[in-house]
Amino acid sequence: METVDKTIDNILSGNYQQACIQLGKIPPELNPIVFIKPQQQQKLLHVLLDNLATNPSLALLIPPLFHSSLPGYLSSNIHSVCLYLLSYIDRTSGKATLQAVAAALHLSERQFYMENGYLLLILAFIHHDDKTDKLLYLLRDQASIPSTTAASNIPPHILKGHVTEATIFLCLELWQDNRQQILYALEKVKEWSEYRHSTSLVDFLKHFLVIIISKVNTIIFDQYAVGYPSSRRHALASLTVLINLLDGHAVQFMTQFLSVGQSIVEIGNDDGRLGYDFLKQLLKLSSAKDCMYMCGVIRTMLQYFPLCSDDIMLAMANDLTECIKYTASQRPILLHQLPDLPPFETLKPLCTWIADEKANMDLRTAGFESLVEAMQNNTVIASSFESLKCLEGYLEKYDTLSTQVWPRLSSLYDILLSIISSNAHRHDISSLAASCLGKLGGIDPSRLEPSKEKRPHKMILFDQFDCMEENITFVISLIERHLYPTFHATSVLTHDSATALHCTQYTIQCLLRAVHLTNVGHSLATWKTMPRVIQDFLTPFLVSTFELKLDDAIPMLPPLYKSYKHAFHDWIYRLYYYLYHCLVELGLSSAAVDIFRACLPSVKMGNIALTYQLIPCMVLSLIISGDKNVCSQILAELGGVLHGEGFDSDMAEGSLTVAIGITEYCRSFIRQSQQEGHITSRRKREIKSIRKFLNNIPNDLMARAAFKTKNFSLALMHLELAFRDALENGGAVTTDDLDNLCRTYIHMDDADSVTAVLAMYSKQWTPENDILLFECQGQWHNAKLCYEQVLATHVFADNDASRSLMTRYLNCLRQLGDFDRMAMFAGQVIDKTPQLLKLMNSHRLEAAWKSGQWNELKELIHLPMEEHLFDTLIARAMANLQRGQFGAVYIDLDTARSMEIDRLAQAGYQSYHQSYESVTRFQLIHDLETSISFHQTEKSHLLDQYQKSWTKKFLHGQPIYREQRKLLEFQIASFYTFWNASPSVTISAGERDLQLLLAKMARKAGDLTVSLQAILSSHPSIEPLSIKEQAKWYATNYQKDRAACVLDTPLLKNDISATLLRAKYAEAAATMGLKDIQGLYFYARQRAGNWEKPFYKSGAFYDRMSDNKKPLRYFRIMYSVAELYCQALWYGSKYYYHTMPRLLTIWLQFSEAMQSRHLVEEKKLISVIEDCYRNINLLIQRSIDRIQPYQFGLILPRLVSRLSIDDTAVTELLMSIITKVLLSYPKTTIWALQAALNATGQLKDNVTQIVENVDPQKYPNCHAIALQAYDLNRNLQAVARDDHISDVYQTTLTKFPALLQMKDLDLCIPQETALLPSLPENDPMPYSSNDPYPADLPTIQSILPDILVMRSMQQPKRITFMGNNGQTYHFLCKKNDDLRKDARTMEFNSMINKFLQRNTASRQHRLYIRTYAVIPLGEKWGLIEWINDLEALKSIVTEEWSSLGIDIRTLTPQIRQLLDIKKPEERLKSFRERILPRCPAVFYKWFLEHFPEPSLWYASRSRYVRSLAVMSIVGYVLGLGDRHAENLLFDSTNGDTVHVDLNMIFDRGHNLTVPEIVPFRLTNNLVDAMGVTKQEGIFKRACQITLDVLRKNRVQLLSVFETLAHDPITDWKKRTTVAQEAANTQMERMGKKIDSGRSVEAEVDQLISEATSDLNLSQMFIGWAPFV
Repeated sequence: METVDKTIDNILSGNYQQACIQLGKIPPELNPIVFIKPQQQQKLLHVLLDNLATNPSLALLIPPLFHSSLPGYLSSNIHSVCLYLLSYIDRTSGKATLQAVAAALHLSERQFYMENGYLLLILAFIHHDDKTDKLLYLLRDQASIPSTTAASNIPPHILKGHVTEATIFLCLELWQDNRQQILYALEKVKEWSEYRHSTSLVDFLKHFLVIIISKVNTIIFDQYAVGYPSSRRHALASLTVLINLLDGHAVQFMTQFLSVGQSIVEIGNDDGRLGYDFLKQLLKLSSAKDCMYMCGVIRTMLQYFPLCSDDIMLAMANDLTECIKYTASQRPILLHQLPDLPPFETLKPLCTWIADEKANMDLRTAGFESLVEAMQNNTVIASSFESLKCLEGYLEKYDTLSTQVWPRLSSLYDILLSIISSNAHRHDISSLAASCLGKLGGIDPSRLEPSKEKRPHKMILFDQFDCMEENITFVISLIERHLYPTFHATSVLTHDSATALHCTQYTIQCLLRAVHLTNVGHSLATWKTMPRVIQDFLTPFLVSTFELKLDDAIPMLPPLYKSYKHAFHDWIYRLYYYLYHCLVELGLSSAAVDIFRACLPSVKMGNIALTYQLIPCMVLSLIISGDKNVCSQILAELGGVLHGEGFDSDMAEGSLTVAIGITEYCRSFIRQSQQEGHITSRRKREIKSIRKFLNNIPNDLMARAAFKTKNFSLALMHLELAFRDALENGGAVTTDDLDNLCRTYIHMDDADSVTAVLAMYSKQWTPENDILLFECQGQWHNAKLCYEQVLATHVFADNDASRSLMTRYLNCLRQLGDFDRMAMFAGQVIDKTPQLLKLMNSHRLEAAWKSGQWNELKELIHLPMEEHLFDTLIARAMANLQRGQFGAVYIDLDTARSMEIDRLAQAGYQSYHQSYESVTRFQLIHDLETSISFHQTEKSHLLDQYQKSWTKKFLHGQPIYREQRKLLEFQIASFYTFWNASPSVTISAGERDLQLLLAKMARKAGDLTVSLQAILSSHPSIEPLSIKEQAKWYATNYQKDRAACVLDTPLLKNDISATLLRAKYAEAAATMGLKDIQGLYFYARQRAGNWEKPFYKSGAFYDRMSDNKKPLRYFRIMYSVAELYCQALWYGSKYYYHTMPRLLTIWLQFSEAMQSRHLVEEKKLISVIEDCYRNINLLIQRSIDRIQPYQFGLILPRLVSRLSIDDTAVTELLMSIITKVLLSYPKTTIWALQAALNATGQLKDNVTQIVENVDPQKYPNCHAIALQAYDLNRNLQAVARDDHISDVYQTTLTKFPALLQMKDLDLCIPQETALLPSLPENDPMPYSSNDPYPADLPTIQSILPDILVMRSMQQPKRITFMGNNGQTYHFLCKKNDDLRKDARTMEFNSMINKFLQRNTASRQHRLYIRTYAVIPLGEKWGLIEWINDLEALKSIVTEEWSSLGIDIRTLTPQIRQLLDIKKPEERLKSFRERILPRCPAVFYKWFLEHFPEPSLWYASRSRYVRSLAVMSIVGYVLGLGDRHAENLLFDSTNGDTVHVDLNMIFDRGHNLTVPEIVPFRLTNNLVDAMGVTKQEGIFKRACQITLDVLRKNRVQLLSVFETLAHDPITDWKKRTTVAQEAANTQMERMGKKIDSGRSVEAEVDQLISEATSDLNLSQMFIGWAPFV
């Protein structure tokens, strides 16, 4: 510093030699400017200017003090230079100095005046008004202005091209005392400029304010900038004056003003005075309007708070208190949008007041719904700090499983994950989103309804910039998704980001002008669709005047990658610039050119996210243009990128992302074009060009690139295509191919396919294959043995292969919970490979805390370790928690959260299912923070209550044992173990419950060691709940006698569930007699109260004890069973699918026995039958009022069909039940009566009586609905039977005016949700609802006139109902078809779906049957719910074959002739050798064509395989036949398999002329479309799970089957002994199908073998199309 001072002193005194000596002593690493005072800076500049003409050597010593050259120094101080020159403008010395300055700037005197004349002019106005006239004439002469020009007309010429610079300069001088003179100068600049017509100075200044703010930002941040006319303080003071001057107009620039506030926070200040006045002005401004920006200002002030002196902090606290209290009184929700206040003494009163107000505030559910909807529909709102804080407030009030949050949970996950993905650079936003995810916790994705479809991340430009509306939408999406976030990301400036911010603002300005988007005129409506914050953000850019010199050089031609293998940013810009010039050269849309030109500066400055979106749009436009040369060059560039030889990591990763982005955008264009419906000829040509382009990219290269960029669905698509090509062309499948395929399936979470691939294609089995297989199957013990075999011969080294092997082995130990072995192995590795010390120490640290080795943990925390591992950070947090260092804990947790945020952001937006692990990690962090909060505050007494809520949420998590165990052990440790000073005999209820939950989960997973440890930790000697869990442990360990013995204790004497368990185990172990077991069940019922379970369990026990070979005992027991099932139904519906069907069967069996008692010879038996019959009718009579109407409603169609039986007493009871259901839910249940009302005989009479007996006075709504249904039925029947419109494909209902006149009906639209009530206890939702039907079921508002007539044999007609919700609903009106069996089958399928949803494995595999509503309206006609976008297998294959030149109309007769052979062997040979070769498998192409986007392709194919598998097994059990190629349909929107015509059930296909001998349809096309794993992958596993679910629910299924088999609509209609035997036979057959005695795996293998057998297929009927 002393050297710098001496240098300056010598320069100021003119001592050149000493100045040179001192200057040379300054160290090169020292920056002298730091030590130069402001007054010295001014003196040095004057010395330079005084000596520049006369003593240049002395002058040249000054610029190095400022790390600058002479031209740079003069340019950066040009304002002060001009002010100096102006003082001497009328002197000779002044002219010499000016010439010297011009020469130093490499300008002539004339050029200097041309460039800086405007500055001299306005300085003259401000400081030297007396010299203005002389200056004007001088400037006139220098600027070649005609000599006749009057002085008043000279300034416009001088200012031309410099209005922006002049205005900025003047505005930054407003801090000075001569403010009025400066304002006058601004008025003159306005008058002299092209803006002279502006109505006021304010309107004039609004054109430049964005640039002025940007300049202020630069001054504030640039600590070395000395040439500006004002310091930081002066710049802020000037800006504050401007805010006052603009008054209300300033709010339009709040976003920009807040960026200045962030810069102030970033640079800091000694006492806080630098920014206080400015921030206070912003606070006042933000509260003057609608408070939209208030939270942003408050957040900035709070960040600035610690930088201020005590008096400034006090003043700021007072300002905040006054503002927040006043605003909260007008808008209370503000309190939930505020950031957390820091713990400063001056803010404590305000913190207390806010906490009290929030505690007393009632957060309305409607507000939560509105917030979620707003966040879902707009990414800008979602990403605002205020929205997230408000959401956090709601999540603190509402539990995840509450009725408020649960229905919107899927949307919330998507919203929050999307926020994190796009805002990782904003720590405040992303951390808050992650915190909200932690509060929500990890709920099993399979339990959630899919969220509403979100706006695509990349907008598809279908009209290729020819449509201005589409262009505007595209520009808005660029601004919202990229430029607006970039502006915020660069608001806190550095030297580099200052330029980036300028480029961003220039791009926004030019984009708005390119599409003529303004807030007036024709685009006003579009403008208003944007969020208010975006409108305000963009408004300044409508009048801004940013200028920028763009790159107009000739572009480099491909291949570009060869020149930029180590410079990704340069490569992507050069690629963009090349594509842009191609668009210009080809003369494509001027709008496209303007848009892409506007983005050039932002692309050049490194806005990679924006560039990633723009390049695919440009490439697509060029592909569609049809220029072969350009397309070839692009393909060549992509080929080089995909090979990636010699690329560094940035270039490799970035360029692959570009390549993948291009192909994905092209596929999205194809996909969304196909969804438009009618595709124009132009669009078909475009799609053809795009497909041709994509087909020229090699599959193997795309697969490799996709895998590297973690786009696994794309990798899989191309891997499978390459795999298919290799197999079809006779090539071999290499080990690398298999390995790549397996690794891709693993990343896709598809273990079933890994198993199938290894089994089908692996020629040489290795230990690595074993490991892979065991890991996929969750067999970690076996995997561990294989690992240890491999490790025994492994040479440890610090390379990728060795690290991968060790990490996988450690993960295996982690899954097993073998932490001792984990720590030991890590130590061994350190001994052998010291280079891995950090990595292995991280694992040792994790093992120490998870195994409770606290002393070792304390030692390990000080050792070097990997800091980027999540488990390491959590372990370190636990160690710091153990030491009581809570501040360090929070730092560790915040680091862990940030690291996980970065990981999510790098992966790009992923679905909640893919991000589940990250969400559970956020939950762990939240749980630990909550634990500290509980124990540091006065909340510990609420801990047990909190644990109950946590447990409820935990039980809705993903049912994966290793994840469950991790969460539970962490919860126990963080909430209890760490806080217990010493072991205790007692245990808190919360800890006990968690230990027992861990015991239960471990027991169910077969981990009996962990289970027993948890049981013992819960003190089973004194805890009743622990005793019960111990009994279950014994039972699981095949010691049921011991289990029963354990339960026989006084501690459980009054425990009903323990009594039921004891009875169960005693029966299984035969340790008690039947009477004693009966006594236990009786004891349980006596104390059961309103609990359903004891009655169901008792009934099931008696049902098992029944023996129909002993009729007397059988009938008595069956009555007891019926009585117990009735009582179970009184109290709940958990066991409904067992109790209700069985009750109905027993009741009607008694009726049948009563009707046939004359055939019984034994009088005592007759008496018993009569007594039981009478008693069960009385029981039913009593139960009608006690069983809920929705419980009867679920079997209503079966009850209605039984009204045809010849039993008056039973019929009357049935009529009472049906009447109860009808009166309870008339809008929905009236549909179930329509078929009976149109039947004949007793059935019709009974149902008619039910309807007519409805009292119109007492039940006017029900009566009116019945009349409406009657009229609608009659009119629909007329349409169904009308044959005169059947030859027209499209027509109207004008000849049925009565139908069209039916308006505003109270009838619900008969969609599936309206026909089947839900049971609260069986509902997979975590909260129960007493309403069995959705509250928003639409009713029929009208019938639309347009209909479609199907071109099939019966020519059904598609009609359309308009709902009262404004939506349309299509139904197929079908005649000459008995739909009652279809309806029963669909009811049965809906019940199967319930079972599948309740089963963990099926839920994880997302198994379901695609169901729809079938509404019989008569014996031979009815309605079927229409499903859009279905295509039959036959039509799909026919179309694909047609493209190959195969005509099915010609082929079918030939096949019929080839199969016209009686001998099976000859038919088989003909089928294999002559038919199948002519019928290639082409169905797989349908998925590639309809779902070109890889993620959709994989999802749709998976849905196809799973839904086909489930229905294959269910159809087999039901005996569903007639599965020809037109009865199997596929949804072209999602790939679902949909079965139609379901009336051929109970194996009727076996009795056809040509018997159906396959269990289900699984022909070559269906198998081939499943991918390389064929039927061995997902399909087989889905079949196994489905059959397993059916077996686990066998009793319930057979109960339902029984009612279905005895239903009068079946083929054995008459109630004869033969019919009864047929029904019984069918029941036995179904029972054996469900469980044949073989294992599930063996059974499924057998069924698949039969279904795919060429021998069987060759024997099928030709119309069944076994070759399709």
